[in-house]
Amino acid sequence: MGLPSTTNTELTTKQQTFLAALFGESQGNFREAMRLAGYSDQTTVKEVITPLRQEILDHAQSFLSAHTPKALIKLVSMLDNPNQPGASNLLKTIQMITDRVGLVEKGPEVNLSVPTGGIFILPAKEVQEYQRYASAKEFQADIIEVETDQEQD
Repeated sequence: MGLPSTTNTELTTKQQTFLAALFGESQGNFREAMRLAGYSDQTTVKEVITPLRQEILDHAQSFLSAHTPKALIKLVSMLDNPNQPGASNLLKTIQMITDRVGLVEKGPEVNLSVPTGGIFILPAKEVQEYQRYASAKEFQADIIEVETDQEQD
């Protein structure tokens, strides 16, 4: 039921049963897989998984590889129905699976972010007549003076 060991040590029947249960009936629950394999409740998870580290990684890779066709079938079905509920989450999940099994080769990373902040420089405006005044009050005073001069003429 399990994969052969890739390390130089032979696995015990209990360890093989644990690995099979971990990726099977217990669905990744270490404590449940330990119970199904016959470990006592006093045995710590660390005691079981430390010597099986490489085998767990190998089984995980094999598990993902075995489910890659299912992920790809879902990906192709999204072509027919791209607006199905949860499509974006499904696409992210498929991408993670295919990345982890090495199906899709990663290319160079492209930075698509836009820098925030900074200064936006506007083009110069044409100088208006009122811009020669230091303040709006000076401009108003000059207008009043011009109007007064025109009334007197």
